[in-house]
Amino acid sequence: MKKRGIGMLLPLWVWTLLFVVFPMGYILLLSFVSGDAFGIRYVFTLDNYRRLLSADLLACVVRTLKMSGLTTLFALLAGYPFAYFMARAKKRWRTTLLLLIVIPFWTSALMRMFGWRIFFESNGVFNGVLKWFHDLWYGFLRLFGGYADGMPKYRPVKLLYTRGLVLFGMVYTMLPFMVLPIYSSVEKQDVSLREASRDLGANPFVSFLTVSLPLSLPGAISGCVLVFVPSMGLFFVNQILGGGKVNYLGDLIDYYIKGGRDWALSAAMSMTILVLTFLSMAIYRRFSGGDEMGVF
Repeated sequence: MKKRGIGMLLPLWVWTLLFVVFPMGYILLLSFVSGDAFGIRYVFTLDNYRRLLSADLLACVVRTLKMSGLTTLFALLAGYPFAYFMARAKKRWRTTLLLLIVIPFWTSALMRMFGWRIFFESNGVFNGVLKWFHDLWYGFLRLFGGYADGMPKYRPVKLLYTRGLVLFGMVYTMLPFMVLPIYSSVEKQDVSLREASRDLGANPFVSFLTVSLPLSLPGAISGCVLVFVPSMGLFFVNQILGGGKVNYLGDLIDYYIKGGRDWALSAAMSMTILVLTFLSMAIYRRFSGGDEMGVF
């Protein structure tokens, strides 16, 4: 039986070695060797990590952490109410709402980002709707009294290539990763606990604060980790909606691999993200009591 158990685990071990341990080990090795525009030289050095402490790269790390933190915060503020009421909705509505969250996974994230880019362009749908309301108000003022003579012409609202739109795209992309863990946490709660708090005299708001919210915190913390960690390397949103005007760690990794040909520095940046990921996981285990990070 013991040999049979080892044999059943062998494919898992092989898969882990090939697709987890070996790639991460290779990236770790690259981060401690020297590199130039033509490739890498396997000479041990700490220069790659020293370069991360330079003013520009350190500012990029701080900027990345700030953007990831804001993405997590706004995803939590938008995702928690939706997940909570979705879990409390009737079963037929619950399934429909859950599909609305899952359906974006079935389409390309790049396609969705380019769709938002077209939507927010100066001559896109968003500015087209604003211009229509502007012209409607202009016509209304001319029709009733001729007060439109001094009204300025419509100027398109510049949203494309701004940090605000990049943040919007990040939150939009990562929102399902926040909603699903919270939904799972709230949906599994024992209804009798809320009913008991109501029987003891608590109003709905107090019942939520004392029963539902504490029980849903593991799901919320899990969602924060699932959003914060990928946000640090999600470079395509910034390049499409922000035009790459402000660089984050993901953008620099992409640049130094494709354009700068400095794989060693890219590996050091990747290891930095990996260390931040482990720190996030440690914080999650500390505040969630070591619960598994499940979605369903």
